[in-house]
Amino acid sequence: MTDEADFDESGSSYDGFSDDGSEQIDRMWMQQESRAMERRSRTVGFREGVDAGKEETLQEGFNAGYVVGASQGFRSGVLQGLLRAYTSQFPNLVSSNHTQLLAAIRAKEQASIDRGDIPSTDASDMDAVHNVLAPVFPNLHEWAPCHDKANHVPISRPTAVSD
Repeated sequence: MTDEADFDESGSSYDGFSDDGSEQIDRMWMQQESRAMERRSRTVGFREGVDAGKEETLQEGFNAGYVVGASQGFRSGVLQGLLRAYTSQFPNLVSSNHTQLLAAIRAKEQASIDRGDIPSTDASDMDAVHNVLAPVFPNLHEWAPCHDKANHVPISRPTAVSD
């Protein structure tokens, strides 16, 4: 059973394919399909390019930020660690200056974090810590370069000797 919509004006059956020689209509449909496919491909390519660019840029930013953050955070951690170790090892020598300095360094670190900055310490913080610890460690200022991560090198593991 066929429907009336399956026939064109001349009464011949129409199945969507042109057998009557109208190549212009076929060409027009092919061009439209070609343009649509080109648009889809361009859109997919654009999205893939944006995704690849984001990934690469994010990784570069992370790598650069990690170096800065690790260096600054390391120094802050070392100074706080020195003050805490001093408190633990010499509780009878702890003064209000020591307690205030530790609180000030912690507050400075927290303020940096709250602003979205990398917690860091400066030379004045380092000098203050060295001055507080000077009674027990008079030569601590000579160790100042150790407070900077940039001066640390990874220790290589010894390799096993094979017989």
